[in-house]
Amino acid sequence: MSMTGKLYAVDASEADRVGTTPAEVVAFLNHLSEHAALRCDLGKDWHVLHYLVTGERDGGSPPDSWAVLGAPVFRNVDLGYGPPTYLTPEQVDRLDCLWFLSEEDVRARFDFGQLAALRIYGYTGRERAMGLCEDEECERLFELILEMASFYEQAAAQGMGVIFHL
Repeated sequence: MSMTGKLYAVDASEADRVGTTPAEVVAFLNHLSEHAALRCDLGKDWHVLHYLVTGERDGGSPPDSWAVLGAPVFRNVDLGYGPPTYLTPEQVDRLDCLWFLSEEDVRARFDFGQLAALRIYGYTGRERAMGLCEDEECERLFELILEMASFYEQAAAQGMGVIFHL
């Protein structure tokens, strides 16, 4: 089974009402997967997106690092691939920084060999097996960054928080 990343916009009051047991958190995430009006599916690209946005394998500086992997833990319940994370509406509002990331910035960070050396999920030989072209892959990922930026912009406009989970 592969790790796929998902972002869901959520009303802060709804997130506040979620319990702290694994069953309650799983039920909430299942509800979001079926009913969230605003979502962004990062697929298997969540880790490379984090790297392209932050320049770091893990971590990085807020607000950039919040976009994928750097948000505060939500309910500290590990669901197998780590706990979900949650950004408050105020934090979501600060992610307009994604719009300032240019395709040239992404190209400067994108290198199959470097991604494999850093053990970025999905880039430890897959590109050779799939015959991926670096330019085409970079373009595809930049489009996904723009999609993610649009998602955060819409969530901010609606005053929503954001849940990320694998």
